[in-house]
Amino acid sequence: MKMEDFKMKQNNILNLIMGIILFIIGIALLANPVGGMEVIILILGIIMIAYGVITIISNYSKRTENAGVFGAYTIPVIVAILGILLIVFRGPTAGIVLPLIIGIWMIVNGVISLTTAPNSSLASKILSIITIILGVIVLICMAAGANFLGTLLGIFLIVFGIITIVQWFSGKK
Repeated sequence: MKMEDFKMKQNNILNLIMGIILFIIGIALLANPVGGMEVIILILGIIMIAYGVITIISNYSKRTENAGVFGAYTIPVIVAILGILLIVFRGPTAGIVLPLIIGIWMIVNGVISLTTAPNSSLASKILSIITIILGVIVLICMAAGANFLGTLLGIFLIVFGIITIVQWFSGKK
């Protein structure tokens, strides 16, 4: 087996696993939307702290005379501080900040997916359009808070997981 074939097969299996994980997370969010959103914020905060710390350490270890202090240290410190704030204030954040972030992310992700893959399958195009619509709905309904967003995100992840799994099985034939 060629290395390219092995990597392609490995990526396909990772896509299947990701689809299954997203499907399961979607079901969990439908079961407990507010609690699920708080867990997502906790995970996001941990990731931001880890990113900030790892980036600072990495930049420090490969520092040069011409390295800019702002990019090398200020941005990672800000990201780490935001991660700490997300963790500390995850209750209020779940209903206020996260809907804004997720709504914008869904719209951007949907537009990018739609424009960068003109030859993609019909299912991918439909998912991109659904993602854009859901992103707009999330932004419009931000006042509904974490319960609405958790339910909506749960539905989105279930649909996305199913489409990913179906694409994996249709690619196997």
